[in-house]
Amino acid sequence: ALMAFTAPMVTLPETAADLHTSLSAQAWLLNGTPLGLAALLLVAGSLADDYGRRRLFVSGTLALGVTTVLGAFASTTWLFTLARIAQGAASAALLASSLGLLVHAFPTPAGRLRATGVWGAFVSGGIAVGPVLVGAIPDWRVAHGVLGAAALVVAGLGARALSESRSPRAGR
Repeated sequence: ALMAFTAPMVTLPETAADLHTSLSAQAWLLNGTPLGLAALLLVAGSLADDYGRRRLFVSGTLALGVTTVLGAFASTTWLFTLARIAQGAASAALLASSLGLLVHAFPTPAGRLRATGVWGAFVSGGIAVGPVLVGAIPDWRVAHGVLGAAALVVAGLGARALSESRSPRAGR
């Protein structure tokens, strides 16, 4: 999720030129994903608890893959920005549900501590590796396509390997 989050930091000049994005609109190419993520992160956590963490993780990862690939095919700044906002919403589902899955998979305090430490390392690694990986790919559309395809693979693996968990609140 966070590789797609940081990818435009490297591809912005090429993306903006290809989409004929004005200087004032370039901020949207960078800020669309954080906007979608911030708007829906808490909602996604509640949805994961009520309707299933695995379900939301797989759905969010699938949506991240699809919206990232759609962004790769965008022909206007407007479409790319909408894809980026949708990527943020999908990332909210993925990130919120992944922590819930860890808590369920590691019921002991020591196990949870270790698992969340590894999770944090992977999150930080995604932030760090994203720009390097994307920078190694010469075309911004191909870079976003690769990230989208990777998310689709993770969604498939998650659908097969993860067990469902939920913690519905009273009155729901």
